[in-house]
Parts: sequence; structure tokens; C-alpha cells
Amino acid sequence: MLKFSSISIKGYKFKRKLDRCIKLPKRALGLYREYFRDANKLLKYYMYGSDKRKSIEYKILMDVHSLEKGMCMTTETSFGYKKCQNLLFHLNLYNEMYSKFVESSTPFLMGVAILVRWIEISEERGWSKTQVYLTVKKWIEANPYSLKSVRVGSYLHEYNPDNRDYDAIIRSRATSRLYSNRPLTTEDIEACVELTLSTPSACNRQMCKIYSFSNQSKKDKLSSVLTGTTGLDKQNIHYFVITYDIAALGGVGERNQGYFNSGLFAMNFVNSLHSRGIGTCFMQFDSTVKLENKLKLDLGISDDERIAVAIGAGYYLDESIIPCSQRKRVNEILVMDE
Repeated sequence: MLKFSSISIKGYKFKRKLDRCIKLPKRALGLYREYFRDANKLLKYYMYGSDKRKSIEYKILMDVHSLEKGMCMTTETSFGYKKCQNLLFHLNLYNEMYSKFVESSTPFLMGVAILVRWIEISEERGWSKTQVYLTVKKWIEANPYSLKSVRVGSYLHEYNPDNRDYDAIIRSRATSRLYSNRPLTTEDIEACVELTLSTPSACNRQMCKIYSFSNQSKKDKLSSVLTGTTGLDKQNIHYFVITYDIAALGGVGERNQGYFNSGLFAMNFVNSLHSRGIGTCFMQFDSTVKLENKLKLDLGISDDERIAVAIGAGYYLDESIIPCSQRKRVNEILVMDE
């Protein structure tokens, strides 16, 4: 028995050496190819690579976020001159290139509203004699927009220690692969998406989008390419696909920002669905760029978006059997400094 084990281990080590010599270069080439395609996609669509409408909107959102952060500080020193100048440039560019969208563009109206608030703060604190102030004031007077539905600036957030409902939601959710045959209602979906909009995003760029699929043909396409669909109720399932917009990324330093933001967005969405009696299962999208491009074409997803997360969903059955999925202990996860 010992001899057999020794021979098996030697054979395994030999096979591993052979794999490293033959298979590893092939796998490395595949990885380089996929990352090269990712790089090309980023260069084609990223924020500073074009002046498309949404690219300018993302720049406006970043300017707004910077000014809002300044409004949260207690300093008595004036702030935001450079950001106001950048914002004015982007607002003028947007107005020049996409004037028909200004009244319906939330980012554009946020940009105007934050300038109005900055003017108010400057007047309250005696900072109203600078050239930037005069320029911004003149621009606002020349560009009156309805800002009733826009909320910008800062506000006092009060924590309620008695609100513990979140604990129950987090602890009771589990992956569900079997669903009721009752279709998800538009009302429930929209309510959950509205809750998900509260998810933090990089500089409030809000780069993620949720695609909803109940059409059986499109569901079949997703089932055929997603990993881990064994045991999934493919008939009653409702698929959601979460994407991120490449135009929101600011360059190589943000190459993983889309997946990070999508992860936050997806988790809030799933918990929101759970709170409304909708079970979910995260599906692994283990694909090449070529396969992703084909799937986006089949599903009607724009080429300048990347698929980050796929989610299967459906109303819970009255009873269902699920894996225990034991979690590690806190002390196996948490590392405290000394």
C-alpha cells in the first residue's frame, strides 16, 4: 500500500512537470490574449477617450461629487474653485453637443444644482468677491433650469440604533435554485432597483445597469453560457444581468473599478429582492471576450458595457431544501492590528 502511494505521488509530480512544460505556456497565452482584448476595450470606451454624451455625464458626476465632499467639511476656507471651473467647462460642452438632453439628464441638472448651492455657501461665508464666484453666478443667471427634483450638497444623517431589521434580512438570505411558477411583477422589480440605487459607487458615477430577462429564448441563451446551472429551475427562473459602463472608468488605475462597483450593486440588489420574498442565485459568468461579445449582441447589451454579474431569481417556494453552506468563524476572517 505504501509502495503504491509512493508510485502514485511520483507519477503525479511527473504529470505536473509535464503540464507546466506543455499546458502552462498555452494557458499563459490565453490569459495574455484576454487581457489584451480587455485593454483594447478600455482604450476604446473609457471616460477620457471620448466626448460621447455619457462620458461627459460621468465627468460631471465626478465634479459634483468633489464639490459635495467639500461641502461636508467644517473648514472656513473657501473651496472648489478648480472644480467649479471644470464643471462649467463640462456643462458648456454638454450643452453645446447634446442640448436636447439637458432637461432630462440627471447628471447635467445635478451639475447646475451643485453650482447653485456653491454660490449660496459662498455668499453665506463671505466668499463672493472672487472671479470664479462671479463667473459661476453669471452662468447660473444665464442658464435657468428647473431643479426641483434634484438633491445635491450635504445633509445631516442621524443613525437610529433601534433599527435592526437589516440583521434579519442578512442572516435569513440563502441561495435559491428552485422558484415558484409565479412571474416576478414589474412593481417588485422596480421597487428593488430603487433600493439598489442607494449603493455606494466610485465618485457617485453610478456606472452599473440591471438588465431583466423573462423571455424564454433569452433565458435559454444565458443558461447555456453561465456556470453552475445544475439543479437550477430553468423554466421558472427570471434572469438579471448586471453590467458596468466602460465610459465611467478613468484609465488603467481603475481597470477593476467596474467589477468592484458591480459587486456592491449586485449584493444590495439581491438583498432587496430577498426582502420582497424573491430568492436568488449568483451565477458565474466564466467567459472569453469573444463569448461575452456574442452574448451581449444576443441580449441587446451595448458593446461599451461589460457583463459583471448574472443573477437567477424567482419568488420563493413555501418550502425548499438548500445547502447548509457553513461559514467560517469570525476569528478566521477578521485580522485585528495589535
